[in-house]
Amino acid sequence: MVGDCMRVKVLSIVVLVLVLLCIAPSVVYGEEVLKVKDAYGEVVEIKVPVKSIVTLAPGIAEAIWFLGAEDELVGVTRFCNWPSELVELIKVGEVKVIGGIVDPNIEEIIALKPDLVIATTMTPRDVVAKLRELGVKVLVLPHPTSIEDIVDQIRLIARITGRVEYGNKLCGVLEKLCGVLSNVTSERPRVRVYFELWYGPIWTVGGANYMNDVIELAGGVNIFGDTNTAYVSTSDEEVIKRNPEVIVLCRGMGYRFTPRDVVERPGWGNIDAVKGLRVYVLEGPALDALYRYPSPRVVLAALYLLAYFHPELTCDVYARLIRELVGATFNATVLGEKVTSLRQEVERIKEVYSGKVSELEKQLGELRTRLEKEVKIREELQKEAQFWQLLAIVMVVVLVLLVVVALARRRRS
Repeated sequence: MVGDCMRVKVLSIVVLVLVLLCIAPSVVYGEEVLKVKDAYGEVVEIKVPVKSIVTLAPGIAEAIWFLGAEDELVGVTRFCNWPSELVELIKVGEVKVIGGIVDPNIEEIIALKPDLVIATTMTPRDVVAKLRELGVKVLVLPHPTSIEDIVDQIRLIARITGRVEYGNKLCGVLEKLCGVLSNVTSERPRVRVYFELWYGPIWTVGGANYMNDVIELAGGVNIFGDTNTAYVSTSDEEVIKRNPEVIVLCRGMGYRFTPRDVVERPGWGNIDAVKGLRVYVLEGPALDALYRYPSPRVVLAALYLLAYFHPELTCDVYARLIRELVGATFNATVLGEKVTSLRQEVERIKEVYSGKVSELEKQLGELRTRLEKEVKIREELQKEAQFWQLLAIVMVVVLVLLVVVALARRRRS
């Protein structure tokens, strides 16, 4: 009887152990094996924490830096230009530049022998396939459809680098920033916004895009937010029909159109944004912040847009954000430094953009004045041309009459 009880206990313990093994993460020699389905449906098995990483997108490198895992970075693209600490690591050769996002140097990547390459869908699929053929483990992050997706990607990178605690705290900071912005802008009416990524043909931001969230966070509503795609190709007529109150031109990656170009487009003069001189350009650090997913800086892009959408709220929001960031050190040295960098970036944005809106409005006002003068000159020239045309017609008619009279007299004689 006692023997049977012992057998039952032993069997129960064995079953319990087997169940725990089934539900627990895979472990190989003390390392957790993380299984992640990437943007292309490929299940990538990653032994974490990863010790050496090559990134094929600057936003991923920034996220790794924010998590305090820059020591694991061995290769980045030539587009990594922030923060200054990461740029310095590149300058001294501790982190190698391995080419671009779409044209990375495969030989240099292989020479670095990374445990993992992290890319986005911006990197061509054939490049990813080539790396995998050569035995390089590649994880391709999908294009985020929301700010929540970006936060999830930061948490994933935190898990990959063994910085789960920092990742949770950093995401907590971002959620606080979003909360401050959301609370302030929710008290104001939302402005209709058109985001121009390209013209000829027109490409803009759709509803299934994290940039749509950034627009809403800044107190705007994307006029193409009702679509279910990340990007939308549309027409001049459709933009005019949807009548945005604010137009934002994203000047990067070859886009060089200006507010003047927009004002001069046929029919665009009837748009409220053009009538109200609210055509703005997003470029430099502001555009970098917007495009650098999954970097925490994406949230700061909303600050730039806030200056365009609701300039009257800007000072109050900056003050609140800086207060939040000053108190968000968590007594963690590494994260404290990163949060301080975020605060410094907010202060820099405040300094740079405090007079930006009035300056742009002044420039647009001058542009409108010049255009009005040009219109008046054209109207005067047109009137003058019409006068001379009419005079020419009268002269021709008179000449014809004189010829007719002369012929009539000749016949009589």
